[in-house]
Amino acid sequence: MLPGDVKSYMSCDTLFNSTDYGPFNDMEPPELLHSLKISRLPNHCLDLKVGVLVILLRNLNQSIGLCNRTRLIVGKMGDTMVVAKVIYRSKVGEVILISRIDLTPSNLADLQLRR
Repeated sequence: MLPGDVKSYMSCDTLFNSTDYGPFNDMEPPELLHSLKISRLPNHCLDLKVGVLVILLRNLNQSIGLCNRTRLIVGKMGDTMVVAKVIYRSKVGEVILISRIDLTPSNLADLQLRR
């Protein structure tokens, strides 16, 4: 409902390098990979607008206050970076940069499909 253009941030189109992907061996075409809902990993597409409220769902940098449940308002959006203003917790009013992050599970046992 906010005015302005939507910017979509997409996840990676490939699985990590390994010789055994378990149940994920046949992930062709990429649309199949995009449709998966895997626990502990975000969905394929994140749509944002300037002015939208976002909540961090993982600790990015605790020393500067970017912790789970920190609330932010999106200010600017680049290709691989989002500029946001903290509106909750100890760093209220600070402007921070959030860059693209590679998320890889520690082992294949962590990969479980959401139903």
